[in-house]
Amino acid sequence: MRPSPANSTTAPTTSNQDVLVVDQLVHADDWVCDYERSLCHVCTRNFSTFRRKHHCRMCGEVVCRNCTLYKNVNILSIGTTKVRVCLSCIVMVSGAQKLGSPLASATNVTMVSDEASRNWLSNHLTSPAARSETEYYDYCATNQLDYELDYNWDNPWPRAPIAANEPDRLRALASL
Repeated sequence: MRPSPANSTTAPTTSNQDVLVVDQLVHADDWVCDYERSLCHVCTRNFSTFRRKHHCRMCGEVVCRNCTLYKNVNILSIGTTKVRVCLSCIVMVSGAQKLGSPLASATNVTMVSDEASRNWLSNHLTSPAARSETEYYDYCATNQLDYELDYNWDNPWPRAPIAANEPDRLRALASL
């Protein structure tokens, strides 16, 4: 795998102490296909013209730019360069390094990209509302609110609730 020159020259890095090795990266052939994902794997926001799809070089998942950082990787043929890594993988590897886990060693890091790890991340980093529309409505039905939701506008989500003391709050704010 060869990172693009743009990544190696213009990308900011988060930490110079963590240098990945090639064994920790997933080959591009094993990346999740773009068409299989309509949401960022980390933040579950929809992709759009302005929120573009990128691939994490460690797990191969499709993520948005906001959910990635550039990490240094040592590639024997070209030296040290920067590659895009999702926040989930960064958290997983940094946690493993702090615990002294075998996950931190280059020979065992392939666990990061296996299906069990992806499922674990998906279950632990996805809000109930983001999993599916049906699950969202089931979640809302079981979690009652102290106020009525107002859907009377052009967006699919309800308007923000208005506090009971909102007029008093606004008068106090205006008096400042």
